[in-house]
Amino acid sequence: MKRGFNLSVITIALLSVGFCVNAADTVKVDQKGVENSAEYRSWGDNDARFRQNGQFNEINAADVKSTNNQMDYRQHGEGNVITQADFEDGGNHTLKMDQKGHQNAIEFNLDRGVVDGDGYNMKLVQDSAAGAGHLLKMELQGDGEKADIAQISGDGPNPVGHRVEMYTVRSDDNNYTIKQYGAENSITYTGMFADNNTVMADQHGRENVIGARLNFVDSSMAKFDQDGQRNQAQLLMVGSGRPMDAKVNLSQHGKDNRLQSFVTMADTSLVEARQEGNGNVLGSAVTAVKDTELKTEQYGKANMISATVSWADSAKVVVRQQGESNMAAANVMMVKESKIKADQQGKYNQANLGLIGINFENAKVEVAQKGESNALGAMVTNAVRSEMLLKQKGVGNQLALGVNGIEDSNIKAKQQGQYNVANLQVVGEGESLKLTTDQQGQMNQLTALVTDVDNAKIRAAQHGQQNTAMLNLNGKDQGTDVAMNQHGSLNAISLMSTAANLWAEIDQNGEYNVVDLETNSNGVGNIIDVSQQGNSNTLSGDQKSGGNTLLADQQGTGNVITFRQTSYGNTADFTQQGTGNVISVSQF
Repeated sequence: MKRGFNLSVITIALLSVGFCVNAADTVKVDQKGVENSAEYRSWGDNDARFRQNGQFNEINAADVKSTNNQMDYRQHGEGNVITQADFEDGGNHTLKMDQKGHQNAIEFNLDRGVVDGDGYNMKLVQDSAAGAGHLLKMELQGDGEKADIAQISGDGPNPVGHRVEMYTVRSDDNNYTIKQYGAENSITYTGMFADNNTVMADQHGRENVIGARLNFVDSSMAKFDQDGQRNQAQLLMVGSGRPMDAKVNLSQHGKDNRLQSFVTMADTSLVEARQEGNGNVLGSAVTAVKDTELKTEQYGKANMISATVSWADSAKVVVRQQGESNMAAANVMMVKESKIKADQQGKYNQANLGLIGINFENAKVEVAQKGESNALGAMVTNAVRSEMLLKQKGVGNQLALGVNGIEDSNIKAKQQGQYNVANLQVVGEGESLKLTTDQQGQMNQLTALVTDVDNAKIRAAQHGQQNTAMLNLNGKDQGTDVAMNQHGSLNAISLMSTAANLWAEIDQNGEYNVVDLETNSNGVGNIIDVSQQGNSNTLSGDQKSGGNTLLADQQGTGNVITFRQTSYGNTADFTQQGTGNVISVSQF
């Protein structure tokens, strides 16, 4: 592999010259017309300047040896081609290429093997006033290369589109920057067996495409930016099996854009993806990475985010959306330690989160929605020593949480506003669950189903009017501690339990409130303490299993207690203070 190459290419026009020079010479060539051809060879310390003006001209540069060659190629016209062959036995070359016109091409060493050398410094510019497309093909191998590529055109009625096709192999410490302006442009990059390379692609216009594949690479960085509409970007980054640090930064501005990225086989990775506009789709996946951080953002309407992390030791996933009618999905699978944070602001938004795996330890999930008619869903399996915080603020929001297999974990759900609904289902295979819910506002609903969790601590609070809270304890639950609290009027609490050794405190403060209790078969040793303060409140219930205790206290006017005992060894203690109160007790 050669060392110390310095290559600069500018493409804005069409030129072709034929020349051969030896040792410290200076050559200037001008060609004007059609189908001209120029060939250049240099064997050391020479300066060459080629100018071609016309159509279908060619410049062929080959057999450049020794060091310090200065080459300047320029073409103006249509259908012109510049071909650069290999450099040999030296370095520190400077190469400038300039094309201007339509349907011109620059080709680096095609069909002759890759351009081999280190220390390239390349600048390539192609310009087209009316949008007709240029082609740039590069096949390179070397270290310390730098390429700045720009293709420029107008946005005409029938744009052909520019194309950049770049292939590098066994190249380290390189930096490639590609910019395209116009419509229907494409960038294709493939890098193989590389380390510490940076690829940056920037497109401005519509219906542009970026595709990059970095295979068997070590530490690398990719940064894509698209501005316009109906653009597409795809990135694949695959590690070599050795330690790799992957950094990915992707952004799109406009509408109806598509963005996808996939990173695998790395020690650490940082993936950042951002879209601004409407109707955009963003998908990002990371797998088989030891420690990863995945950040996704969308701003606008009718956008969609999908973020997935799998088979990692630790993962941090951040999802943020602002606008209307957006959808976000974040899934973490087979990751030992996870941190998920999702934030949506606006209305008609939807967020779905999934933590799926054999065993999650120290997982932290924080989801917040602010606005109207938003929906939040979360599914968690096999969580140990984990924390989940789910928050909604606004009107008409829905929250659904499903947990299957949980131990020594903490779940908090909070809603503020009106017409909000929360549905929580927790199935445990262990113990020590802490579940806290808080709803503030009017006409909110809470439904919680807890199954097979020992030593659970459940707290449910509602503040406002016309709220409903229902708690159902099933299975082999042992030693569950429940406190349910409502402040306001026209509220209702329902507690159903088949658990044993339940301790429950229920407190209502207001008017026209209702408490309904039911302890079914197999539920023994339960103690329930109910307090209602206010007027026109109602307590009803049924003890269907033995060895349970009910303590009930009502203070106010026009309160009613209706209770039945249908088993043995139960105790009920009722107290009413006030005027016009009624108690009805039935024992069977």
